[in-house]
Amino acid sequence: MAEAEIDTPPELGDAASEAALEQALSEALMTELVKLRKKRKIGQGGIAEAIGMTQSRVSQIENLKRNVHLETVLVYARAIGCKIVVEDEAPAQTPKRRDAP
Repeated sequence: MAEAEIDTPPELGDAASEAALEQALSEALMTELVKLRKKRKIGQGGIAEAIGMTQSRVSQIENLKRNVHLETVLVYARAIGCKIVVEDEAPAQTPKRRDAP
C-alpha cells in the first residue's frame, strides 16, 4: 500500500490556510496515485475516458500543472481502482472508570 504523509499547518481556520492544506494534500495524493496508475499499466487515455476528461487534462492534473481539488483526486483514485483511507494513529485512550456510588 502506498502511503503519503502530509504535514498539517499548525493553525487552520482561515480560508487561505485551508486552501493551502487542501492543495498540499491533493498534490501528495496525486503523486502516489500516478505511481499506482503506472504500476498497474493504466494509460492516461483510459483514465480520461473513465472520468470524462480529455487525456491532456489528465496529464495536466498528473503533472500538477493546475490546481487539483480533492474531489478530482477521489474520482481519479476510483478510476484506477483505489480508495483513500484516513487512519487514526493516535494511541487509544482508555475511558476513565466511574466509581460506583
